[in-house]
Amino acid sequence: MSKRGTVVLRLGGVVAIGSIVVLILGLSPSTGDPSRPGSSRVTPVSRLSSSPPTRDSSLGRLGDGDLNRALRTSEPTNLDRTLEQPLLALATEVLLADLTGVGRERFPDYLPGGPTIQTYREARVQAAVARRIGDTTVETHLLWAGISPDGQYLERQTAVIRLRYLRQSWRPVRS
Repeated sequence: MSKRGTVVLRLGGVVAIGSIVVLILGLSPSTGDPSRPGSSRVTPVSRLSSSPPTRDSSLGRLGDGDLNRALRTSEPTNLDRTLEQPLLALATEVLLADLTGVGRERFPDYLPGGPTIQTYREARVQAAVARRIGDTTVETHLLWAGISPDGQYLERQTAVIRLRYLRQSWRPVRS
């Protein structure tokens, strides 16, 4: 706490200063190549609040629900919940296909190439939020955790996946 009574709290990529929460987005250097894959354990977006606490002892025992609340406070959605939930589910599928290699064939335009060689295990989404950024484009922000190909447990890794409404359906796009 500072002399003025401002509390500064850092949660991985989330910084809280007083009542203002800022999410720092971008790929963590520890994730390396964003096209590397992972596992099959998935935390559905609708169940994030009941996920187990994270393992990072420097931050205490924060559950995925706490991370999700912090993310949603710093980046509130501007979408109706009935649209946001299926879009977050789609973004989660895309991310986990990229990390784990399972389901990559569902997104050939977004995840081109053959099967992946190195994959993450026990990959899961810890927190997620989606925001409309254009008439036909939504940007999803995901915090994820998993065990890297070299066996290191990683958490609070960030991913941004854009989805665009094309030919009567939402599809992941790189742009």
